[in-house]
Amino acid sequence: MRTPTPSGQYWLNSRPLRAFFALLTILVGMGAAQTASAQNYNYDNLTIAAKVNAGATASTTTYYGKAAATGNTFVALPASLGTFDSNGALRITAFAANVTAPNPSNGSNAISSSSVSYRIYSTGTTAPAFTTVALNAFVANTGQSPSNSGTYSQATTINLLQLAGLAFGSYTLDIQYSTVNKQGGGTNTFYDPSNSTVYSTTFTISPVAVTPAGATTVWIGGTAAGPNNWLLPLNWTNGVPTPQSDAIIPSRPNPQPFEPRLNASAALYAVRNLTLEGAGTSNRAIMRLTTATLLVYGDISNPNNGILATTDAPGSQPGDGSAATIILAGGDQLINQGRFASVIVQNNTVAANGTISASSTPAIKSVTGVLEIPGELLFATGVKAVMRTSKYTTPTSGILTLDTSQQTNVDLKAGGIVTGETNTAFVLGILKTDREVTTGVKESFGNIGIEITINGVTTPGRGFITRTVGDAYAPFQDASGQPIPGTARSVKRIFGNSFASLQTGYNANVRIHYQNSGALNSNANSGPGTYNELNGNPDGMLAVYRTTSNATFQKLPSADVVNTVVNSPYSATEGYVQSNGLNNINTLTLADGSPSAPQLPLPVVLSAFDAKRNGGDALITWATASEKNSRGFDVEVSTDGRYFRSLSFVASTSANSSSAQNYRFIDVEVGKSGKRYYRLRQTDTDGKISLSLVKVIDFGTGASAATSATLLGYPNPFTSELNVSIAGAGNGAATLRLTDLAGRTIRTQQVSLEGASSNLKLDGLGDLKAGTYIMQMTTPSGKTQTFKVQKQ
Repeated sequence: MRTPTPSGQYWLNSRPLRAFFALLTILVGMGAAQTASAQNYNYDNLTIAAKVNAGATASTTTYYGKAAATGNTFVALPASLGTFDSNGALRITAFAANVTAPNPSNGSNAISSSSVSYRIYSTGTTAPAFTTVALNAFVANTGQSPSNSGTYSQATTINLLQLAGLAFGSYTLDIQYSTVNKQGGGTNTFYDPSNSTVYSTTFTISPVAVTPAGATTVWIGGTAAGPNNWLLPLNWTNGVPTPQSDAIIPSRPNPQPFEPRLNASAALYAVRNLTLEGAGTSNRAIMRLTTATLLVYGDISNPNNGILATTDAPGSQPGDGSAATIILAGGDQLINQGRFASVIVQNNTVAANGTISASSTPAIKSVTGVLEIPGELLFATGVKAVMRTSKYTTPTSGILTLDTSQQTNVDLKAGGIVTGETNTAFVLGILKTDREVTTGVKESFGNIGIEITINGVTTPGRGFITRTVGDAYAPFQDASGQPIPGTARSVKRIFGNSFASLQTGYNANVRIHYQNSGALNSNANSGPGTYNELNGNPDGMLAVYRTTSNATFQKLPSADVVNTVVNSPYSATEGYVQSNGLNNINTLTLADGSPSAPQLPLPVVLSAFDAKRNGGDALITWATASEKNSRGFDVEVSTDGRYFRSLSFVASTSANSSSAQNYRFIDVEVGKSGKRYYRLRQTDTDGKISLSLVKVIDFGTGASAATSATLLGYPNPFTSELNVSIAGAGNGAATLRLTDLAGRTIRTQQVSLEGASSNLKLDGLGDLKAGTYIMQMTTPSGKTQTFKVQKQ
């Protein structure tokens, strides 16, 4: 267990108290003059002092001591020094102490050393051994007349509460003073004026009520009055956390009988930064929310999902999460992951005096993992705060950027809803959900901004929706990577839709909601408060665009309605676009739909071009998003990157095409060595020519021409089928395996390879969930090749 001191350091402690004495290398300065028990001796400035408040500087109470002027009269040591909190102080203090032998003329009585011994332990337990600290000799004893005296001192003051790192409870303090002198050539040990071996007293440590601002408190638990009670100070090392202080829930092996449980619906549970320690599920820290609300004003570190705040979280008990709510109450906050029944987004500042007030400065709540909210995600009325799916630019940079890769996301699961989104408060990045869709019934998918009514089929099955805000389809590019003038760009809102067991034979009515510009800058994209997702498209003139390849778009008959206020639960800042009778709803977005706007598909667009080494050959692949008046492609090669020659001409599949087309060519020329440069020369039917970018393959020299296999999959992303191209793998039986990221096998297919290359097709994949999958090939020689594919 770690107990924080006010300085932020941690000292070992436990209940009962662990031995701490080895931590001390110096103690208080104390002096003792000792002779034989019948002789006189002198003690000066010997004190035990106590301060109730660690910050007090003037109100010191002396409980035990003697000044030089008082002779041998000592102040009595009380039975108890009193009660102190963990931020208080119990100090032992001493200064110079004179030690005088009884017979100055007798060198055999010279004082050789003086020391103090001490011990602290839980009252009622076995006393540990003393720790003895020698006092420094400032005047050495010569053992000769005129003086057999010495001055011993250790002018140091210590706070026993802090140095000992004591837990809460009652303690006994024992102190012993001793002096050793020479007498007749031997040594004798003498103790304090009463010739007593030990002086004892007791004191009590009580917890502070709340954690001081800026400090940290650690969960202990186990207090008899409420072993799991978050609001009980005895369950914390430094008081109950507040909006100005941090809390740590330490890891413990399961089961954890004393984990904090937040179950009082009317109680105020609050914390600044909340950290749950532990690695994996076997020793993760756990805290349970049942019917309670927890306000978090800082970051949440929950790496192993130890916050059990839903009814179905792994490790939940009856009642967990039945009405649990996490309020993200601060300004900018960081949440690595979690599964919380409901989340409320606020934006507040906490003043130095603890006053909490709403902030008008836009805030970002960054989610760096998966945040599941199967209940409600509520943006408070009037709040300026964005919940953003984020990733670090590098693992250690600390710089967060928008992540639209689906590796981080907010998932409403099968029953969650989002409420209160406006153009100043929304989920930026990936928002996911799924629903069981009923034929003929409009499904709003938890109010995420799309409504779909499926008609024409009996059982449409479950629909999976991924909404992306902040990412947009850019204008199409030509073969050199330059935007084609006049081509459209989409708004920064895209919906990926997938319905299990539903491929054909239906029609759908779709309504897509979007945040319009209002009074905001229509071109701004700098963050909450100025963000606008229109992306330069005209408000009120949008149309639905559909793509099945992320490259070729089809404009659908649509109607745009601006600033609708009757469309509850959507805000008055949202418009919507309606399109009916769709027989495919794979990926949808919005773009300029005005009559003068560019229409899609547009002229020939090269959407992909690649060249890969395939043993001693080169595999050239490319794809077009659309083609208009296209004759075909010359595959050209160069050995110096300047002068190119044609290897072969590949005719266009169709001179005019509105769907994606895929092409491949293998350069089988013998004797390749060094670098070879490849490009495409595309020719229109009217003779117009355009060139692609150049790709380079290094074939090395001599025998270095490799014979490794090449495995390619296209289109990538795919929808319902995946084409697989295998080259250079040799002849014989091979195995194709499609798995998810968890390693579960989705599809296995045995194939027979013959010749330099083979082309295969995996179909029937439309029922897969959207996401990333791994295609793996085991060649006839036993080697393995893999690549990632994305399912829309």
